[in-house]
Amino acid sequence: MPTTCLINFENNAQKIVFSGQKLHITVRLKLREEIKVRGIYIHLRGTAHVRFFINGYYTADEDVLDLRKCLVDGNGENQVLPVGTYDYSFTCTLPLDIPSSFSGSYGHIKYTANVVLRIPLWPDKKFEEKFFVFKPVNLNDFPAIRGPVSERKAQTLRHSGEICVSAHLPSGGYAHGQSIYVQVSVNNTTHYPVYHFAVYILRQTMYLKSTNSEQGKTEYTVVQKRICGSWICGKQQYKTFPIVSIKVPPMIPPTDTESSRIIKIGYVVSIKGTARDFRESQRVAVSLSLPITIGTIPFYGTATENHPRRTLLSAPPIALATAIHPTEPPQLESSAPVFPDDDTVSVRTYTSTPPPFPDDDAGLPTYQEALLMDQEIDINLQSIEDSFAELCVKSTNR
Repeated sequence: MPTTCLINFENNAQKIVFSGQKLHITVRLKLREEIKVRGIYIHLRGTAHVRFFINGYYTADEDVLDLRKCLVDGNGENQVLPVGTYDYSFTCTLPLDIPSSFSGSYGHIKYTANVVLRIPLWPDKKFEEKFFVFKPVNLNDFPAIRGPVSERKAQTLRHSGEICVSAHLPSGGYAHGQSIYVQVSVNNTTHYPVYHFAVYILRQTMYLKSTNSEQGKTEYTVVQKRICGSWICGKQQYKTFPIVSIKVPPMIPPTDTESSRIIKIGYVVSIKGTARDFRESQRVAVSLSLPITIGTIPFYGTATENHPRRTLLSAPPIALATAIHPTEPPQLESSAPVFPDDDTVSVRTYTSTPPPFPDDDAGLPTYQEALLMDQEIDINLQSIEDSFAELCVKSTNR
């Protein structure tokens, strides 16, 4: 039997690829003893899988990528492979509509390259290598989100007035690595100060019960956080705070509510503060959220400006975000070997057999975990969920 099987993506040691990219893959098989095979195959597979419990246990699966190629064909007969090293090549182009790799608490989107040896009278011998896919999202394809985004939300205290929070973003779309400039104003008519402000970028992931369902579970994950410790709005006071920036992390899946039928990914910028109602002996959460689109290619014409221009706080400018060149798939060097084009066919099917559930988390805390770590702020989760329920799709927690 073979001792090793190496699956390499040419000039791409990290195995990070883009939807629509042309891939060149080599397979090196080393045999210590002679074997008989009916065939050797390579299979690029992408699966979306969800599992969660809401008044019952639900699982759903979706095949988002299925590319196959025969490397060795025995034509129905056994073929003998002597001891030695065997190199095979495989060339294909990924479909444009496959989703980005993703891993969450209730599901994942995972891609693997598999080499299968068909051994006569024995189970197939399989080798697997993971790779990671990013779907390019060009913000210029969504002109409606280029303009500014504003939101206003009031919180009424039982024995006092209300706290109204207003927030403004210069745009509704941002690319990886860009800064989001946030302006917040508070009109506090109560007798209690508002403090402990923080700005979050939250990922909203919806896991659906099946490929034709709008019901499922929603998860909120903190992907970036900035504590605004100097923000305090006293009682009976109106205050506009200085503009703050929060940067979009570079390696998060972009917004995508179309590519997968069971996993939908969206983002919001959330502003949260706290007021203490001494008559009720409890802290009251004040929060609002603004939907944003995260992409990989920024709006054309954005300029680099490390310190955005500041004007009157009552009329914040549309800040100029850091320019990022459109993301291009890695290019092969001119010295790379030339591979022939293969007539492979992309097949998109839907199954009910769940693949193994991953244990490789993204390393970021969930929304609930972030709240537990912040012992000074007792945020009302239900108020956040009410705001999020209007975003992306009609799915809600049930």
